[in-house]
Amino acid sequence: LSRGAKHVTFIEHNSAAVAHICDNAKMLDAIGDTTIKACNTVSFLEKQASNTFDLVLLDPPYNLNLLSQCLELLERNNWLTPDAHVYFEHSAKQAIELPETWQTTHHQQAGQVIFALAKLKGH
Repeated sequence: LSRGAKHVTFIEHNSAAVAHICDNAKMLDAIGDTTIKACNTVSFLEKQASNTFDLVLLDPPYNLNLLSQCLELLERNNWLTPDAHVYFEHSAKQAIELPETWQTTHHQQAGQVIFALAKLKGH
C-alpha cells in the first residue's frame, strides 16, 4: 500500500500472523484497502479466481516445497493479469524448478535465501 497499490489481499494460515496483519492494517488506517484471508494458500489458489492480481508475493515455508504448486495454481485458475509478476523466496539449499510456462526475470541471493521475480512466458 505504501508503494501505490490500490488494494492488497493477504493470505496467511498462521493465526498469530493474521492478527499481526490485522493490527498493522488498522494502525495504517488501511482496513478498506486490504482483504485478509485466514486460510491455507494452496486451498485458496485451488479455487477459480474471483479477481486477478498483477503482483503476487510468495513466501511459503521452505520445507514444504509449495512454490511450484502455487505457481501452477496461479496460472491454471486465472489469478493473474496478463503482465503479472510473482516475487518469491526459497532456501538457497533448495533446488527449485519452475513450471515450464514460467520464466525468471530476476534472481539474487542474500545469505541462505534466494529471491526472484518471475512471470509467465510470452507475457
